[in-house]
Amino acid sequence: MKTKIEYQLYITEINKEICEKYWLREKANKNSYVFTCKEIGEEYGFEHYEIPKIAKENAHILVLDCQCIDCGVAKNCKTRSELIHLELDKWRCNKCLNELKERQEKLEQEQQQAVIDALNNYRLEQENAILPVGDLSLIDKLLLIAIFESLGAGNLKTTLALTDNLQIPLSPLYTMDERILEHLFKTNVLLLNPLDSLDYANIAESGEIDINLDYSQATFDFAYDAKDIINLSIKIKKKKIINDLIDNVTFRDWCENIQLAECMSYLIERARFNNLSPPLGGKMMSLLQSNLTTYSVAELCRLVWMAVESASSYSNEPKITNKHASNSIHTILQSNIDKVANGIWKCKPFNREVNLPESAMSKVFFDDIFKIHDCGFKYALDALYDEYWESEGIRESRSYTTLGSEQGATQAKL
Repeated sequence: MKTKIEYQLYITEINKEICEKYWLREKANKNSYVFTCKEIGEEYGFEHYEIPKIAKENAHILVLDCQCIDCGVAKNCKTRSELIHLELDKWRCNKCLNELKERQEKLEQEQQQAVIDALNNYRLEQENAILPVGDLSLIDKLLLIAIFESLGAGNLKTTLALTDNLQIPLSPLYTMDERILEHLFKTNVLLLNPLDSLDYANIAESGEIDINLDYSQATFDFAYDAKDIINLSIKIKKKKIINDLIDNVTFRDWCENIQLAECMSYLIERARFNNLSPPLGGKMMSLLQSNLTTYSVAELCRLVWMAVESASSYSNEPKITNKHASNSIHTILQSNIDKVANGIWKCKPFNREVNLPESAMSKVFFDDIFKIHDCGFKYALDALYDEYWESEGIRESRSYTTLGSEQGATQAKL
């Protein structure tokens, strides 16, 4: 390393000698010095901590082979620490560093403004595509009411983020919550909030905006006035609209998924309480879903409770790992269901867990439609449908497999 000491004008000889010894290095190594500050101080009658101050006030060392990567000016150091930590090939002088920061800030501002402009254009496209509230499908009206009642903010114009919701849960499962929000966002029932969406948007090389929302954190604006949504909710709660939905395949799919989510949510809660982690994939979901046509959520929750308790006891046996016990829940649950089906056990309903309250989806899709309190939990879906046929004086058996053709055009599955 090539260096040169430059002194202040009118420096005294003693201070010059102190500076020379302060900067004197072994074999030009920036990390190794001939004299310590203590040695220099003892020689000249100063405390060790005074030596760096004297050197800093009276001289600096010019590093000839360390130049600003932008303008080429040589670096000068006023303390040993500054020299030791110097990166020879990456240094920028303060002037160039400030200019670089200004350029970066300007570029970031330009990029941010481009994102804001693109988000505003996206929002405008959504606004131009909004349907009159009366033209929404009946399913989307129900979903809108559920979100309004669960996630409606105090201003009744925007939604709360899912993670901030301390009111009525939207659905029994977080994954279903996100699916509902995504569906209504893509159908322009929920509108993008540009300023709250900056972290989710990027401008692609093509110039198009790429929006990747985090539905657990994002907030939205309602496409409709609160008054219109409230009036819609009142009409649905008062009016008997089951006749418009009984043959709707999409409605039944939502009801089945809500009940399945109820069972999965309870299974997750009980398993976690017992420090178990059962596989929650297609096999478990298929078992629960296939039995929801026969048993209510309340009845299946009791069977789930028994299965989890048995698996928890199983985990206490010698050589049985937590994974073995967790995996046994499916087998035990299947066995419990078989015992009920064969008349060995009587299936008794369970009470709803206090910390798993009825969701807004269940209230809207079950209570408001079938006019029975918490019927999505207390009744199997087929039982609710049978009760409807009975009330309408339709005695003959109805097979749900024929309903799709009766309905005609239906909405695509979500």
